Amino acid sequence: MPCSGLAAIALRKPLFAEVGRIVSSDVLRGSESLCHLLEYLASHSVDEQGSSVKEYQIATEVFGRPADFDPRLDSTVRVQTSRLRAKLAEFYAGPGAQDEVIVEIPRGAYSVTVHARGVHAPAFPAEPVSQPEVLRPEVAPAPRRNPYVIALWLLSLACCGLMASLVYVTRNRPGPVAEVRPEIPPPLKAFWRVFIDAPERTWIVFSNAEFVGRPETGLRYLDPARDKGGAIFDHYTGIGEVMAIHELDQLFTQFRHGVVVKRGRLLAMDDHEARAVADVYLSENPLVQLYDSVFIPALTMAEQDRHKGALDPAREEFVFLSIKEMIAEFSEQTASSEPADPEATAGGRILCLPVNDEADEIAATMLAQLLEVAGRSALSLPLDPSLQHLTAIVEPARSDVFCISAVPPFAFAHARTLSRLLQVRFPRIRIVIGVWGFNGDTERALQRFQPKRPDKLVTSLGDAVAYFTGESVTAVATL
Repeated sequence: MPCSGLAAIALRKPLFAEVGRIVSSDVLRGSESLCHLLEYLASHSVDEQGSSVKEYQIATEVFGRPADFDPRLDSTVRVQTSRLRAKLAEFYAGPGAQDEVIVEIPRGAYSVTVHARGVHAPAFPAEPVSQPEVLRPEVAPAPRRNPYVIALWLLSLACCGLMASLVYVTRNRPGPVAEVRPEIPPPLKAFWRVFIDAPERTWIVFSNAEFVGRPETGLRYLDPARDKGGAIFDHYTGIGEVMAIHELDQLFTQFRHGVVVKRGRLLAMDDHEARAVADVYLSENPLVQLYDSVFIPALTMAEQDRHKGALDPAREEFVFLSIKEMIAEFSEQTASSEPADPEATAGGRILCLPVNDEADEIAATMLAQLLEVAGRSALSLPLDPSLQHLTAIVEPARSDVFCISAVPPFAFAHARTLSRLLQVRFPRIRIVIGVWGFNGDTERALQRFQPKRPDKLVTSLGDAVAYFTGESVTAVATL
């Protein structure tokens, strides 16, 4: 039933104040899905006194699951609620250790409770129920006794009982018992030492099989040869994976070492974690290798999933936006305050042209940034497949070079079309094709470009930078 009266008013302010502190803390920073879940459960617990929200309702309203969501097949709500419960415990063990109010999620229910530290009370106390007045016959008042004397006697008796109990407990208190922990075999410690000696928590990454069909009519494993264009379901975790994760969690608990469980496709779904992965990689590798080995494969995977219908718009937006933000940040770090070298523009500018979509545009931006760091003049042009606005943005010169940026799949088809347009409009300007991540025969691939082949085909940003600058890849763009 809806919460009314003073109970909801009194609890709403401390509950939402504490929820606000939790959401803005480092524990939940970047975990938007967990923040939304906590705020949703808090709001529901205030508005719906004494009732627990249904799993289906959370899945559709918080996590955007479709109307045919089946909690028996999809454990998203249970897994996320368990993660949120663990995050709350982590918060009150760290930043919220001194908070007077504690917010908890009881096990077995989708609701929150709020109580003062050290007091375990119901989240929403029931309002007092008024009782009908009963008329009693008047009775002659009994002789009044001095209340102070009675209180003094009761207090004396309580003190005596307390002293007796204290003496009894002191004399019969058992000695301290050492905590018994299971002995971990030395070979097991040696095997996992590389993980348990690290200061960071260990990541346990698992992948799900891909299915096609409908949950209500039956699913089967994806066959790439015949299943093209249909919806792909990849959020069903096998029993083997679940049991393996449980065993690893128990193992690292014995080592007193924390773990983070991540599904493969959600490995970097938090901005904070995505940047942490990039920072760790950059600590040992140059920027050009981060782009070629991490960012380009991420863009390629996103493009492939999008064409198969397996990438929802929110996930696509996250991948592209997070990569663009990190590229912009790296650009600020690598920017030089010194004036440009006149010899850098003597060989002409490198005009980076995306062929079809946002992934190609992001790759062109990365290439232009690397070339600028390497001392070449480069421009990353906006997406314009038909070249309608090219001359309005920049007037190509005879010494310039066009570099077409294409991310698979379907990279060659779009690159071939744009190359023909450039050859017709600017027949004297050199053209370089960049098909990022292509592992095939480049000589045979060049034969696809007819009637006139481009001047060069490169398959990585590092190769492109080396081609335009003549420098080794490892010497380019190190932060």
